[in-house]
Amino acid sequence: WNSASRQTFEEETGLQMTTAQRCFALDAAPCQSQIQLGRAPVQSIVSVQYDDGDGDDQTFDAANYRLVGPAGVDTYPSLGSIELVSGASWPSTTGAKSLRIYYLAGYGDAPGAVPEIIRYALMCYVGAFHKYGEDVTEGRDTHERLPTGAQMVIREAKYRTLRTLVLMLTSSASMSKL
Repeated sequence: WNSASRQTFEEETGLQMTTAQRCFALDAAPCQSQIQLGRAPVQSIVSVQYDDGDGDDQTFDAANYRLVGPAGVDTYPSLGSIELVSGASWPSTTGAKSLRIYYLAGYGDAPGAVPEIIRYALMCYVGAFHKYGEDVTEGRDTHERLPTGAQMVIREAKYRTLRTLVLMLTSSASMSKL
C-alpha cells in the first residue's frame, strides 16, 4: 500500500516527494512562451526533446529556455515552468507526445528532505490506504477518514498547485488579448 498511496498522494497534491525525473509531453508546440510543468517542486530541466518533420528525435538547445519557479524549496511550492528566452521559439512539431520536457522534481533525494507537515499528511494517507483499502480501491473518498490536519495539508497543497495553474492560464489569456 505504501507505494500506491504515495503515488496517489502525489497525484492529488501535485507534489513530488523525493527527487524523480518526470516527463511532460505535448502533442504540438504551444503558442505561449511558457509551459507549466505538472509536479512541484521543480529542481531543474534535464532536456527538451522533440520529433522533427521526419519523425526523428531531436534535442532542443538549452540556450533557448530557462526554468521559472519559486526560489528555494517551500513547504507548498507552486508549479515550476519552462520559459523561452527572448528571441527563441519552440520547435515546429506535431504528433502524439512530439514535444517532451524532461525535468527533475522533488523536495530532495532522501525522504527526510520532505517537510515534516507533508510527511505527516502522507503517513496519514498511507494509514488510511492500509486500514480502509477496500474503500479506496472501490473509489470511495478516503479524505473523510483522514485526520483533520492531514485533510488541511492536502487541501492546501492542491489549492497552491491549482492556483498556480489558474494564474498561469489567466495571464496567458490576458496576454493573448494584447
